Amino acid sequence: VAHTNYRAYAREHPQLPLVKDQLLRIFSGLAFRAHCDVIVQLSATLHDSGAPEDISRVCNVHGVRDSFLDIGRKVGGVSASDVYGAGAGEGVGVAQMEAQMEAQKEAQKEAQMEWRPEFYFLGKKLWSKGYRELLSLLDSPEARKAQADGSMPTLHFHGSGPDETAIVAEAKRTGVDVSHFPAIDHANDALREYPVFVNPSTSDVLCTATAEAVAMGKMVLIIEHPSNEFFYQFNNCHTFKDAKGFVLKMKELSTAAPAPLTEEELHILSWEAATDRLAESIATPAGRRATNEFRSMLAHEIQSQIFSGELGNLCRDLSLDLPLEQLDDRTIGEWIEAVTDDLEENWQTVAYSLQKPQLALSLSAATAATAARPSTGARR
Repeated sequence: VAHTNYRAYAREHPQLPLVKDQLLRIFSGLAFRAHCDVIVQLSATLHDSGAPEDISRVCNVHGVRDSFLDIGRKVGGVSASDVYGAGAGEGVGVAQMEAQMEAQKEAQKEAQMEWRPEFYFLGKKLWSKGYRELLSLLDSPEARKAQADGSMPTLHFHGSGPDETAIVAEAKRTGVDVSHFPAIDHANDALREYPVFVNPSTSDVLCTATAEAVAMGKMVLIIEHPSNEFFYQFNNCHTFKDAKGFVLKMKELSTAAPAPLTEEELHILSWEAATDRLAESIATPAGRRATNEFRSMLAHEIQSQIFSGELGNLCRDLSLDLPLEQLDDRTIGEWIEAVTDDLEENWQTVAYSLQKPQLALSLSAATAATAARPSTGARR
């Protein structure tokens, strides 16, 4: 089951992002082919993950824990404050956030500002989790105009993480209307008064926080993207394509009420339904494997033989945070020479182990030709 978009994170890495991206695709493809009969991708976001198309399925096989579904059943379309009361609960972080929210309300009253609806986003404080997209949307001309005339709901960020300082600084620099709060469990009572969960992220395969918000009976505002297609079936799901659509939806939802969750929707979100979907997605005809036997064996041999030598060391170095200044011409030249030697030996081992001596001879000739190239050309 593939549920993390590692290639998206690799493309944002400060060192050799394109190299890391391609290595991940190759590594993943070999691992998929060597060890899997069926690949279940939680969404179509992973279409370029390296997973072989002939054994890949797209299906959300994740569910939501019962505590979120119980909240959704209780809310039943009534505003959360009517059900739970303002500031209900004694969960971690409740008192701190209530005090901060009340202080903000008092400050707005003193400044004679109109109190506006509050929407929220919850996620680890990493740029890749959607904070960059959110700040960009809030800094758009359309959002600036709506904030100026008071028609734009204010947004609260809940989360902690390595990029927290940078995210707070960028929000302050642009002057967008957001408030920051520490990480908190999504089922905590302190979050139940929020009517709308906002998530513009495209790096997730399928966002767990969005599923939890839907399960709790909240409205969700998400970007139109393959990672969000599962949520389109729910009545409380609202989408946007660009900054203009984002602002229009924010205004629209500020006066809307969530629709009650139907029993069918609650069932779709449950782990029981997710387990049924998993069983259906991996089913293959009796007596037949889903994957190709020879290609699986070949991928397994390539992975085990080549990655154990210098090529494996090279790939690990490039995949980790190797300082770029260590990649001088001498080091690269030594790597290429060692990798070429490894390739010639290991390709033959792979082919002979599969009882394909003609393949071994062809691969041996190919690697010999590669080794005969001028070193400057190889380095290029």
